[in-house]
Amino acid sequence: MGRLFELAVGAELIQQPVELHYWRERQSEVDFVVTDKNKTYAIEVKSGRKKTRKGLDEFRNHFPDAACVVITPDNFEEFSVNPRKFLETIAI
Repeated sequence: MGRLFELAVGAELIQQPVELHYWRERQSEVDFVVTDKNKTYAIEVKSGRKKTRKGLDEFRNHFPDAACVVITPDNFEEFSVNPRKFLETIAI
């Protein structure tokens, strides 16, 4: 289920006019890194109960100006309606 949900989020993101990447360093990773209008968003996709922020925290250590976003089934509908607006408003 987790991989399918991650693919659904990726499918929404790839349709946006943004730069889209993946980030990994040692044991830490972020599912998607989006650059839009000189703003960087680190996105973690969480479909289950375990919602660790380890990857986001490590990413922010390297890129302190990045906004961190967690997309879950609870907020996916809002995200899919307008992904760019969602990122702008929910980033932590």
